Amino acid sequence: MRDPNAKTLINHDLIKEMKAKRKDYLKTIELLAKEVVSAALDENSFEVFGYGPKTELQKKISEMARQLKYKHEHSDGCCSTEDPRKTGLKNGLRQLTIEQLQRVIGYPGEMVLDNLNYENGNFCALAIGVGLDKTMIAPSHEKVFQALTDMGYNVYNTRGIPGEFYTKNRLEDLLTAAKEVLQEKIKLYANKQ
Repeated sequence: MRDPNAKTLINHDLIKEMKAKRKDYLKTIELLAKEVVSAALDENSFEVFGYGPKTELQKKISEMARQLKYKHEHSDGCCSTEDPRKTGLKNGLRQLTIEQLQRVIGYPGEMVLDNLNYENGNFCALAIGVGLDKTMIAPSHEKVFQALTDMGYNVYNTRGIPGEFYTKNRLEDLLTAAKEVLQEKIKLYANKQ
C-alpha cells in the first residue's frame, strides 16, 4: 500500500514529451486520412462528398472526408490555430496530385482567384491543376465548373468560411497553401517508400 504522506515525483518534461508525441501521432493520422480522401478523389470511382449508393468502404471514406473538411477538435494536436479559410483552401488543393500541385505552383499565366472558375481567358487553380486550360475548347465559367464537378472535384472550398486568409493577397495565399499541401504529399510519399 502506498504511503499517503509520500511525495509524488512528477516528471513535467516527460509529460510534455508524451503530449508532443501524441500531437505528432494525431497529426500523422490526420495527414494519412487526408491522403486516403485525396486518393479517393483522384481515383474518381465514386462521389466522395455525395450521398449516392456506395460500398461500406466508400461510405467510411466519405464520412472521413466530411469529418476532415467540416469538423475539427481543438487541442487535438492538429492545425487548430490555422485560419479556417486556409484550411478550406488547402482541403481543395489536397484533391490534386503532386504533379498537379506543381503545375499550379509553377503556372506562368494569370489565374482566376475569386468567385469564378473561368474568366477572360483565365482558369482557377483547380482547373489548371487538372489541365483544363490545355484541353477545354471554348471554356466558360459554367463549362469549367461542370467539368470539375463531373470529374468529382469539390469546388468553392473557401466560400462562406470566415477568416482572413485568401481575402487580400489571394495569389500569395494560394501559392503558400499549395506549397504546404505539396510538402505534406511529398512527406507522405517519402514515408511510404
